[in-house]
Amino acid sequence: MGNMKLKEIISQSNWQDVAIAIVTEHPCQRKNLEGFRIVFETLRLMEPTESEYLIRIERRADILDSEYTYPDVFGVKEGDEISYSLVFTPWTEWLGMEVNQETLEALSPIQITAYCLHEMTFFGFTEEQREQQEASLDESRKEAKEHPEDLIELNPDDLHIEISMKGYLRCLDRWLR
Repeated sequence: MGNMKLKEIISQSNWQDVAIAIVTEHPCQRKNLEGFRIVFETLRLMEPTESEYLIRIERRADILDSEYTYPDVFGVKEGDEISYSLVFTPWTEWLGMEVNQETLEALSPIQITAYCLHEMTFFGFTEEQREQQEASLDESRKEAKEHPEDLIELNPDDLHIEISMKGYLRCLDRWLR
């Protein structure tokens, strides 16, 4: 069986099951289900575009709470060991990505759809929101290049505080249950 594209996996999934999978993994997202539903329906109507990335999903222990694991969704390239963040990837490109074999074997189409939806909407439930975040980040990068003297040196001892907003939100999510 060859790798399936995310578009095919989403088209095999029904919204009720995906909603249950989202809330099971991220209970604090219950209030956002309508946003997820609209994105789900939108994705079903979009045409995929080509991508050099494959989607991979692995369960990882949370940095702030190793008892807790979460599905980490990221991109990989054939024969490349690097993991790429996909949060700024256009949705049509997500749809054209193949899901790697280990992920297809480990997770159901429903889980893959739910976890990818959660990652795709990290910056909001519209592509415009994602694009605004990306533009804001690009602006910050440009500013940093043009005015390196304004950059503040990072003290590695402070890194444990910087760890991961996602990790922090996941822990908060658990405490709020």
